[in-house]
Amino acid sequence: MSSSRSAFACDHEWSNGRGNNPPFGCTHPLRKQIESLLELIQQSAYAALDEYEKHGTATPPLDSLLPHAFDNFEANTVGLKKAIRQLEGACDQLCSTLAPPAHTIANRAQDHYWACLRFAAKTRIADSIAEHPEGIHVRELAEIVQIDKGKLSTILRLLATKHCFREVDTDIFANNRLSVVLRSSNPMCSFVELMTNSSQRAAHNLYAMLADPEYAFSTDPRKSSFMHLLKDKGHQGTAYDVFRGDPESRSILGKAMVGMNGVIGTLSILKVYPWDKVRTVCDVGSGVGAFVWPLLESYPHVHATLFDLPETIDLAKELCAKDRPDVLKSDHVTFTVGDFFQEMPVKGADIYYMRNIVHNWSDERAANLLRNVRQAMGPDSRLLIHDYIMKPLCRNPGTGEGAAGHDTAPEPLLPNFGAGQMRIYNQDLTMLVIYNAKERTLDELVGICQTAELMLEELWDLGETTVVEFVPKI
Repeated sequence: MSSSRSAFACDHEWSNGRGNNPPFGCTHPLRKQIESLLELIQQSAYAALDEYEKHGTATPPLDSLLPHAFDNFEANTVGLKKAIRQLEGACDQLCSTLAPPAHTIANRAQDHYWACLRFAAKTRIADSIAEHPEGIHVRELAEIVQIDKGKLSTILRLLATKHCFREVDTDIFANNRLSVVLRSSNPMCSFVELMTNSSQRAAHNLYAMLADPEYAFSTDPRKSSFMHLLKDKGHQGTAYDVFRGDPESRSILGKAMVGMNGVIGTLSILKVYPWDKVRTVCDVGSGVGAFVWPLLESYPHVHATLFDLPETIDLAKELCAKDRPDVLKSDHVTFTVGDFFQEMPVKGADIYYMRNIVHNWSDERAANLLRNVRQAMGPDSRLLIHDYIMKPLCRNPGTGEGAAGHDTAPEPLLPNFGAGQMRIYNQDLTMLVIYNAKERTLDELVGICQTAELMLEELWDLGETTVVEFVPKI
């Protein structure tokens, strides 16, 4: 190639992958992209530092065991989440760009981190190590958990290499900021158990399920990969039935949801939505009140209704009587029993709030429950759907990615922030293999709501989850 050729021609040729070396007189087109990624990494890292300092302290080092405001996700995490999603997306894209392709694929295919996390959570290694702040020798720890010390070393070194636990001296391990999350008292321990047990087994069965015509084209929750895995063991119904029929699984699921809601920062909605203008709220599929109690603490003028199945409401009342007797006696909370697939008995609330509900169901069933909510709404009611919203991976204005409030990643990142939003796509697969359901794009969610006579009003991008507000179609 002649050096007289235009820069555009050079860039075009290189962007299409032709040639082995940059032509004389041309700048490698990847250099500008790499420099942009490095700039994004620096910007987002400093933004994350600023978020920590806004909440009282500098960023805690990995070896620190001191608590911080963000550890319990009680503070407004939106700023930090947005900084971290850009940082993770840019770092992953940078490594994927510069490393040989086989290197990247091999790393991802050979990642056994999840299996070691499961072992650590099941054996309560973090609990045992906590009794030895300066560290404990793997030989002594092996006696406590009853495992060969060489095998235990293999597991701990893999975890510590990615900063979960730390090796303070040869074969001596201590806790750090990541490993303390695996303490048995932390709900994240149950989340690890859920994600590394049922979800991993169902995901491993994904190919077998999709090769079975009876299951491959069905959206029936009884035809998920998880239920396909159990069909020869006589299990029928849905994953909900399996968990409901097993007290241990039900307990793990309940604690795991508390952990997950903390991680994804769902309570950030209390900081960004104008609740001061709201008088009545119905939490649809409320569970035991994970949203309602913080709502009432922050906005005591609100009257909240918990709406769920009878067994869930009974448990919510029991826990409320134990932990919040004053609230139970007040006129600020109501417990209502029902099935949102049958009817919504709570009429005319200012806000109907649905968190992690719509993603549990197929389009048909989701539309059904949304129609029931719509029929209960008054002319001035609002529906808030708080869920994961999957962003497009292409920069196409026709896909809905440009909706007001919906963040799009800066170039050269993927528009959906790539690995910075990876948990959404992992959760999408989890919903598929366990419940035969899915996360949705904004267009998909709006399409379902339109069938229920609901119109998009506004949305709030909270850095991981999104709150989408709908109003009745008049």
